[in-house]
Amino acid sequence: MLELSNKEIKRYNYIKTKEYVDDILFDLKHLGTKLMCLTPPDSGRRVSFLDKVQESRTKGSKIEKYIEKKDYIEREIKKELSKIEDSILLMTPNEKLLFEEVYIYQNTDFDIEEKLGWSHKKVLHIKKSFVIKIALSRGKDFEN
Repeated sequence: MLELSNKEIKRYNYIKTKEYVDDILFDLKHLGTKLMCLTPPDSGRRVSFLDKVQESRTKGSKIEKYIEKKDYIEREIKKELSKIEDSILLMTPNEKLLFEEVYIYQNTDFDIEEKLGWSHKKVLHIKKSFVIKIALSRGKDFEN
């Protein structure tokens, strides 16, 4: 599958399409945020007295708890991705990469440009392409 051309992208109302896709992917984005905020134990953060009291009541090491939380979040992300598997199959490798950076790793366009060495124009084009593909694969058509 190819990325959508500029002519094809201009046929659709990107703002409405993006709102629709963001609503569909809200849970995925939320889980991505939780995954990014999950820090390994003793990673330099200060622990409050309440956290110390709560930890004394639970069994298992801090590392085990961290791994359990991380595994749980990753399983939930896979469940959310399976809901849109048909949409993901329509994406090009670049679209898949950008989708992952935006919705799972919560990177901004600027971060992605820096990380991948892509121009701002390329990032926007690929993002618009995969957002429109997701909406179309779900049966939503926001033509201008």
